[in-house]
Amino acid sequence: MGLLEKIFYYFNNYGAQLAMSIPYFVAVSLVGVFLILRRASLFGLVLSASSQLAFIVGMALHLISHESLEGLVMMQNPETLVADLFHMDAYLFVLLVIVMLPPVFFISRGIINTESVLAILFVFLMGAIPLANKIAGGSDILLLKAYFTEILYTPKRVFLHYFVHLAVAVSVLVLFFRKFLITGFDPIQGRLLGLPVEAINMVCYFTVGFVIALCVRVLGIYVTMMALISPGLVALATCNTLKRALVATISFSIFFSLIGFGISFAFDALPTEPTIIVVFGIALLLVWGGKKLMMR
Repeated sequence: MGLLEKIFYYFNNYGAQLAMSIPYFVAVSLVGVFLILRRASLFGLVLSASSQLAFIVGMALHLISHESLEGLVMMQNPETLVADLFHMDAYLFVLLVIVMLPPVFFISRGIINTESVLAILFVFLMGAIPLANKIAGGSDILLLKAYFTEILYTPKRVFLHYFVHLAVAVSVLVLFFRKFLITGFDPIQGRLLGLPVEAINMVCYFTVGFVIALCVRVLGIYVTMMALISPGLVALATCNTLKRALVATISFSIFFSLIGFGISFAFDALPTEPTIIVVFGIALLLVWGGKKLMMR
């Protein structure tokens, strides 16, 4: 089977999963633009790690009332999958709020926003994830699912289950877009306009964190982190207006993910998620390198 035949074969067989993953790539890339413009990219990575820590703890709590965790992790029971997801979400969303509340509170009030503090917090959370998994009695499979998901083998019900939540979160970002921009870039003007700057910032960061958490659940933490930053940086490096940058972010996010899927289809021995991560990273390096050469 030739390369093109392989690509068309896999696109035909996994087209539904691929198409359903695109909204998640787009959503996390768009919230990444908010974070980049607010100079809070590292905070986005902290939120990604926070959501995975909540996932590990939530799975452990779910195990208390369910005999088999592996069935849910591997999504082996389509009949009970949605019910199990709703049950686990009851833990996850509460835990997510608890884990995100301290950093969101401090950064929204401007108490912490230094790269060193956020970097330490990120490393701490990444260390806490495998530690929490071990304490909770989770397996290596569970930990692997925390870092990477199998997008092409994810049941359609999972995409649809979290898509409703994703649509609500993105709608909040669109609805309060202007206020988020004002409070993020000119808080003094926001206060003069009578806006509750700290409260709006908290809503913004919680909404961004919620979108990231949903994408982490579907795409995995590493794919989410790369898709969070790379398309937005490429767009902002190549566009001179915010409107164009947002459109370009959507375009780059879709294009890079499709290229990643295509390469993993053409060379089917390559794992899909790491391939997508590398494609996003190479694209970013090429754009930055090209821009530097043009400026000489």
